[in-house]
Amino acid sequence: MAVYLDHNATSPADPAHLAEVFAALQKCGGNPSSPHAAGRASSVALTEARRRIAATLTVEPSEVIFTSGGSEANNLATTGVLAAFGKPLSGLHAVTSAVEHPCVLEPLKSLQEHQGLQLTILPVDSDGRISPEQLVSSIRAETALISVMAANNETGALQPVYEFAEWLNSARWKKTALGQDWRQSQHSDWPQWARGLNAAVTRAQLQSLHFHVDAVQSYGKIPAGGWWSLGFDSASLCAHKIGGLSGTGALILRRGRKFRPLILGGAQERSRRSGTENLSGILSFGLIAQQLQNPVWWEQVTLMAARKEKLMQSLAAFPDVTLNTPKTGGLPNTVNFSVDGKKMRGEDVLLELDLRGFYASSGSACSSSANRPSHVLLAQSSNAEIARNAIRISLSPATTDDDIEALLAALREIFKGR
Repeated sequence: MAVYLDHNATSPADPAHLAEVFAALQKCGGNPSSPHAAGRASSVALTEARRRIAATLTVEPSEVIFTSGGSEANNLATTGVLAAFGKPLSGLHAVTSAVEHPCVLEPLKSLQEHQGLQLTILPVDSDGRISPEQLVSSIRAETALISVMAANNETGALQPVYEFAEWLNSARWKKTALGQDWRQSQHSDWPQWARGLNAAVTRAQLQSLHFHVDAVQSYGKIPAGGWWSLGFDSASLCAHKIGGLSGTGALILRRGRKFRPLILGGAQERSRRSGTENLSGILSFGLIAQQLQNPVWWEQVTLMAARKEKLMQSLAAFPDVTLNTPKTGGLPNTVNFSVDGKKMRGEDVLLELDLRGFYASSGSACSSSANRPSHVLLAQSSNAEIARNAIRISLSPATTDDDIEALLAALREIFKGR
């Protein structure tokens, strides 16, 4: 029997979920924008799915914008947000990290090349993380956008987005002590890493700065809630990373924050994203979001995390294996490791696993066909051999202890033959 271990690329919908989606679709087959009864039924179902997704993050349903997936949501939150400032991009500054998904890095680099956007790409440490101190010190008077992922899709490394967001919210809105200016009043209460904020940056500039978090991999794996009580301004989500149907994502956009739509031609999504909504995908997303409200989901995530730790510990004892996933502070489902390319290439290990019925990957599904070293691992280690011979194992709550044991046995067999 095949063992699927590529859930960070796509976590296949199980039969029970597909049956739920099909049953829901049978009740509402019309276009949600149509005025007749079938259209109204679809509109009601779409509204309910939006409400369920909003509830998982404690945001308003009107702040959920449905998209075709995480890539479109991240493009909206980069290109769309910067365009909404209404200024030449040569006068604006954006900050991101070297390990972001290409759907964040490539739009920003394109805007830098073609429109003069000022861009800072923060380096990462050996665990693949930026430091909050670097993030704060990168802010300057022209900074319009900061876009950082919550969790890396290749290594599972968590970024300090929650700590930064909490500080940002306080710096923006905490009341100033009587008789003191903003910086004097707050500076002593800031964490040490935040005290390097550029002296030219004002409170008003922090309030207008847009902080976006790519939550595509963390959603459903790391508990989240009350996002607007922190300093997030937008977040990207994706259904098929947690067992929903492919082709559906969402941009969560704080009320009052502006962006310029990328797809025009209709009034769907309050004119923020034109085009007939993917009703089947949205219904699927809503049903998955409803599961996230159930404690059972998170109990399963805890069990999954224990299986991931067992896999990490076992792989650490393998000769000629380098773990790329941090020992602490990682997603509960992701293990990335590299093999010694002089003895056996990573792609050969993946082929051998495939022949034995284990489906894993080398990293991001969006760039795996490009046959180039992982930019994430190059940023993390500067070692092309490690980056070129990486293998990513990503679990789901349905992954069993037997699956992990069988995978380890297969790897021992593969390595023994070399």
